[in-house]
Parts: sequence; C-alpha cells; structure tokens
Amino acid sequence: MSGLSTDLVALVLGMLLVATVACFSLLPLVLHTRSDPAELAPSEQSHAERQRLYSQVLELEFDHQTGKLSAADYEILSDGLLARAASLLRASDESATDVEDTLEQEIAAARRARARRKPARLTTASRRASL
Repeated sequence: MSGLSTDLVALVLGMLLVATVACFSLLPLVLHTRSDPAELAPSEQSHAERQRLYSQVLELEFDHQTGKLSAADYEILSDGLLARAASLLRASDESATDVEDTLEQEIAAARRARARRKPARLTTASRRASL
C-alpha cells in the first residue's frame, strides 16, 4: 500500500509541476496586451496602417531579391501599397505637400528598423542579390 501512495504522490506532484510550467510558459501570451486599433487616435491609426504597408513593401522587396517575385509583379504590388500609403498620408496630414518625399523617409526609417530587428535575413538577401 505504501508503494501505491508513493506513486500517487509522485503522480500528483508531477501533474502540478507540469501545470505550473505550462501556466508560467503561457502567462506572457495571456498577459500580452496589444493596443486595439480602434483605441488609437486617427493620426496614430494612419501611421500604424502606413507602417504595415511599408512592412509589406519590404517583404515584396525581399521576395523580389530572392527571385520569388518577378519584377513586373513587384512593381504592380508595391505601387498599389505605396499608393494606399500616400492616400493615408494625404488624408491624415492635410499640410503634406511633398507626399513622395515623406513616403521615402518613412520607408527608409522602416527599412532601418527592420535591419536592426532582422540583420541576418537582410544580409542573406543581399548576398543572394549579388550572386
């Protein structure tokens, strides 16, 4: 009987340990709060949307550099995304006189931010592009 109670205690302790580790591992996912786009001010919504568009343009650029996307498809898709970003910029900033320069500056900033986050991926793309 003592062997059975020892096994039961070990089983319960093991289950508690697994549950504790699972809770500890999932806690960041549960507590992670992302700001709801509806809670942002219109100018912040526009900026966030433009950043998403720039990220998509940079993904297209990477796909084009690695040969996954043809030059014609890259042009069509990136032009569409940049046109949407330009319209968002015009709508959010009525005083924006040179939208294209502002877009270029924001894309350059997004590219620098991406390079800081993912240097290995961009380096690999650069190496493939130079082959």
